[in-house]
Amino acid sequence: MPIQKSGGSPLDKVRTELQVILNNYGPGLLEQVVNEIGLTKVETNIIKNQDVTLNEAIEYYLCSSFFLGLSDSSKKTYTSELNQFKSFLIKEYGENTKLQEAAEPMILVKYLLPYKYSNTKAKKSAFLRSFFRCVLKEYLDKDISGIKDVLKLKWSNDNLPKALTKVQLAEIICLSQMFSNELRNYTILWVFLGSGIRLNELLNLKISDIEADNKTIKVIPKKYEESKKPRKISQVALLILLDFIKFKYDYHKRSLTDTEFNNLYVFSTDNGRTAINRRTVQHMMKKLINEATTIPESEKNRYSVHTLRHCFAVYGLEAGIDIYTLSKLLGHESINSTTVYLKLFDDQLEKAIEKHPLAQNEKINIQKRVSDEL
Repeated sequence: MPIQKSGGSPLDKVRTELQVILNNYGPGLLEQVVNEIGLTKVETNIIKNQDVTLNEAIEYYLCSSFFLGLSDSSKKTYTSELNQFKSFLIKEYGENTKLQEAAEPMILVKYLLPYKYSNTKAKKSAFLRSFFRCVLKEYLDKDISGIKDVLKLKWSNDNLPKALTKVQLAEIICLSQMFSNELRNYTILWVFLGSGIRLNELLNLKISDIEADNKTIKVIPKKYEESKKPRKISQVALLILLDFIKFKYDYHKRSLTDTEFNNLYVFSTDNGRTAINRRTVQHMMKKLINEATTIPESEKNRYSVHTLRHCFAVYGLEAGIDIYTLSKLLGHESINSTTVYLKLFDDQLEKAIEKHPLAQNEKINIQKRVSDEL
């Protein structure tokens, strides 16, 4: 078993020396010596720690406050990351992978190496930090200082939310009317753009959640899956949404009770009984992005369904909505979550001012004068 490099603390040095002894002499001789000097309890912990399997650690993690405190969407993401990491380790060590083996810095480097895109690597590192912070403390009584350098969260400079241009948005909306389920897809786009809600909030939208009189829809917000919160929706998005519901569910309104009708999911593939699958919406958006000719091929992987929320925020700022109001519209708990859009908006303003004709003309004149002097 490879020996993990220790930090500078006495505890880490003791662990390293004990690992050397275990590797050189085996647990049998160590047990004999430990028993002779009356430290049986210490020996038991050492052997126990060395034998903890990855599966045991995973079971503990999935029941821990670290994991249970996540939102439902984050739980799904982390579960997926956990399964990917586990599959990798099984190929490396077999079904009975030990936790200590999984936490080896070199194996973590090998796992992350194929992911060239820095933000993807950072997301995987964020999960691994959460996982090891939880299980290493429980089973090996150590923190993640030994693997922190390997799991650095290096986000690229373009990690800022990226919004589509208005021309790109217009093309996306037009394209949505050219494929199957065109009315549904067109409506989904407008609900996103007219309210700024998240994907999970859209999926759980029911007919009873729409309050047309005050231009409000009730959504299940992130981290609060047991409650619904009101969010505003623009007039045009609301009209498109109501038109879709009338087209889709007019027959059901005549055949169901008011309670049954109001309990139908707005976006569904089985006439409102269950919510549409998130992958269906993600696939729809990805297809539109791939078909859009105004989006450069090199940038298409940067956009997703969540991009529509970024568009709502950025163009809201452009229209003059103040940051505090925007924070409320987006359903952010803290204003700090909203301020990231100020940086993105500033970047767009900087690019826009450079395109101003007066600035362009003067820049040409100065460049020509400098060139002549040289």
